[in-house]
Amino acid sequence: MARGNDGNLLQHAVESELGFGLVAAASAGGLWLTCTHSMGPFEPLSRPPTEQPSQRHRFEHWWQRALLNEEAADPPLLHAYRHCRQIDRDRYPNSAEIISVLIGRDQLAGTLVELKEVNGRALADRWRETAVAIKPGSWREALADLTAPANLDRPWLFTMDPFTYVTRPDADDGDLHAGDFQLLRNTVRSWLNSAQPGVFCAFCYAMPAGVRDEYQAAMQRFRDEMDIPHLALAFAEVKIADKSHVGALISQQAGLLEIACDRWAALRDDAEI
Repeated sequence: MARGNDGNLLQHAVESELGFGLVAAASAGGLWLTCTHSMGPFEPLSRPPTEQPSQRHRFEHWWQRALLNEEAADPPLLHAYRHCRQIDRDRYPNSAEIISVLIGRDQLAGTLVELKEVNGRALADRWRETAVAIKPGSWREALADLTAPANLDRPWLFTMDPFTYVTRPDADDGDLHAGDFQLLRNTVRSWLNSAQPGVFCAFCYAMPAGVRDEYQAAMQRFRDEMDIPHLALAFAEVKIADKSHVGALISQQAGLLEIACDRWAALRDDAEI
């Protein structure tokens, strides 16, 4: 998978705004983070031979700005990038590293699911003796362990970043399939019914216009099937040529979703050529 492009920027900018906003608004400290596609703590930037500069110019804008001095108006993602680059200058951080910078490592609990064994070992070493558990294997196999704790005492963020959305027959692979929403329904509902504020989000990449529309329609059906009052759905997007990276956000905190999407749009557009 490519690391260091505008899709990564979208995901982590939105997650940063959501995580920071949830903790800032909560009376209880900390955040419960669930990541279904965790990657290693830091991974090398990768550039597929077919990737064009336009697919990463927004990312490069903010990644290089992280080497400059901090400013008061810096968005949360830039603050996290700057800190992470002090730990590992040239490798890309995962969601847990980015969010832990913003809220404090000791304030993070949750579950990181990772399929690759080598990444799982690195995560286990990185989060040893913390409240963050590492779950090896596929997120589909781990779903029974990803429901909300009965005594959840903090806001939560449940985030997915499969490769893309597909309507072909289901398989336990790196894509999000139409049939996966049925698998996810009870798990996501457990978080939404937890009485704690939180957001479910899923980021899918490189979707042509028709697939993008199918993905958004599927997310709208998924939101409706939750049958939970005042459940908002929002989309954050960046378009690269004829394809789109899209983040879908579901929460009862509609105002937070609006803020996160607006701030993403500002960050995205600030880096336009």
